[in-house]
Amino acid sequence: MQSDDSPGRELLLQSLADLTHRELEVREQAVAALMRIGAESLPALAAILQESGHTGRVIAARTLAQMGAGSASAALRRHLDDPDARVREWCAVGLGRLRDAGAVPNLQARAHDESFPVANAAVEALATIGGQKTVVALLKLVDDPHLEHLKAELCVALGQMQDGRARKRLFALLASGDPNARLAAIGGLGVTGDSAVLPHLLMAKERFTPFVRELRYRQDREPDEERFIADYERERAAILTAVGQIGGVAAVAVLVEALEAQSPEMIASAALALASIVERDPKPEYVRLLPPLRAQLPPRHLLSAAARKALRESIRRITDALSTCKELPLPASTQSPGTKSLPRPS
Repeated sequence: MQSDDSPGRELLLQSLADLTHRELEVREQAVAALMRIGAESLPALAAILQESGHTGRVIAARTLAQMGAGSASAALRRHLDDPDARVREWCAVGLGRLRDAGAVPNLQARAHDESFPVANAAVEALATIGGQKTVVALLKLVDDPHLEHLKAELCVALGQMQDGRARKRLFALLASGDPNARLAAIGGLGVTGDSAVLPHLLMAKERFTPFVRELRYRQDREPDEERFIADYERERAAILTAVGQIGGVAAVAVLVEALEAQSPEMIASAALALASIVERDPKPEYVRLLPPLRAQLPPRHLLSAAARKALRESIRRITDALSTCKELPLPASTQSPGTKSLPRPS
């Protein structure tokens, strides 16, 4: 135990005082000092949170959250109901970092917070904690009609769970009649990283194709039909992004095939997804699968500026990633940057 006039005690008191300093740099130095002091600073930080008028309450909550000390759990749980949304958010973050399974009911309740950052932090904390209790909580939350605005975040959290019930719920949402629910499910399935979900995503990608093809032949489309087509295109692009998140040789093959789509925006989505896979793991197999990207590009007048930018960026990223793959010579279409034969869309 340190004496009241010990150097350590002096540093603690000064750091606590500096939490409310007007200069950001001093405040950050105070946080760093308290983090180094560790557990001895916890009672003082918890006491600051208890003082309703203290101007350092938010930064005290942040320090407790970042400290990662299990003994901070009680204070973090207690202030999940704090009047200040910023304090609530940091408390949720801290409980997630501590992987405090006992806080699952508290975080489940906080997913209903009126502040979206707080609710989102609670869902992310649940995903980090994991476990059976978390899966049950997330399944209840994703079905709550009052949390439609949080559907995408909840589906991503479900996708992070290695649990059959979570996967089954995502598949059910993928087959939903609600386009927002389908988009959320696509995002959740993408983060699973499991190639077993690819067939489900590919079936969903073509689910409405015959109907949309028929709509496009009509000249007198209603506004709701136009919205349906827009939702269809958005879902197909999201599916390609999810395929890119999953990765693997099978995903690369799917995306290479998608490069031959008629829609320039789909081509751009596929190219960006390919780039993300190849950057993560530039295997020799991918060199064999990747065709010359330039040969897949439609005429310039058919490309939007956004699609051209995406394709240029994808070609650069893929070229850079494959240049690190030493096992096989690169095809001419993916030579290292700076060579004259490097394909680039105009």
